[in-house]
Amino acid sequence: MIMLIPNVSEAASKKDRTKLVKLLQQSMIITICYGFPAIIIMYIFAEPLTHLFFQSSTPAFYLKMLWPYFLFQYFVYPMQSYLIGLGLVKEAFFHTVWSHVISFAMMYVLGSMPQFGMEGVIIGMNMCAVLLMLMHYFTICNKIGVNLLLGESNLKKTTIF
Repeated sequence: MIMLIPNVSEAASKKDRTKLVKLLQQSMIITICYGFPAIIIMYIFAEPLTHLFFQSSTPAFYLKMLWPYFLFQYFVYPMQSYLIGLGLVKEAFFHTVWSHVISFAMMYVLGSMPQFGMEGVIIGMNMCAVLLMLMHYFTICNKIGVNLLLGESNLKKTTIF
């Protein structure tokens, strides 16, 4: 994150779309390289990890249910740095606020339902991470003028160029 902010800021000030796309691709690939193995290890070893602290199988189930939260949270931090580098601090803040407001509402609603209970709370947490990551990603793509697959976009009016 420390290196991404000044590099993105420099590329944005020079209006270098190619470098911006390359930095976004690199940050996503690096995140995949450490995020997927961490999530897979956590998922596979959920029972031994939770048995270190609890003598029940329920925490392992909850840990396995949280894999989307952890995975998408890995993507949130580099994208937050990317947004800061683009000068979109306010947008990053509002994304965080709105995703948490919606998430807390979902946690409350689903968690208070007897058929969901704790699983409903976890679904709300997962929704927060996914929603935050998607808002960050869509904003970045819109700002640098690329489509969702990082190709050239027809929406030039909202780009930095």
